[in-house]
Amino acid sequence: MLPEDKYIRKVIQGCSELGVQVSEELASVFFKCWLLNPNVKNLQKQPLKNTMDRIIDQCVQRLSVHKDPAILCIKMQLLIEHDYKSREFIINKVNEENDQKIRPLLNEILENVDHTGNKMSTYYQKIIQFIILSNYMGDPTSPILIQEISG
Repeated sequence: MLPEDKYIRKVIQGCSELGVQVSEELASVFFKCWLLNPNVKNLQKQPLKNTMDRIIDQCVQRLSVHKDPAILCIKMQLLIEHDYKSREFIINKVNEENDQKIRPLLNEILENVDHTGNKMSTYYQKIIQFIILSNYMGDPTSPILIQEISG
């Protein structure tokens, strides 16, 4: 156990004694931020135990205020960090889903490359549909969109 873990546990315990539930992560972030507070530098002239007890008390008092904007902001940041996926993850997922949808159309186009004649217009339409789907341009059956891409 890291030395700061026991202080974080004391912060959590102090909050629970006041009837405030605090996650370990919130207590940890807040405690570490409090250590960065310039006023803590002045406390360092005192013995370590007194300094840490005072910091723990200050953290508990601040965390016990329900409508404190700073605490609410930290809680929101932690929520977003854990509950929402990164932009890159979402984009990759959408691209994978789109690739799975258009793969059969692409395979069909590639299999019929050598054919000519009446099938050429069908082949051409499938290429247009592939372009529309792969570039997220809209409904591949829309006559206006097909005309726009064809022209």
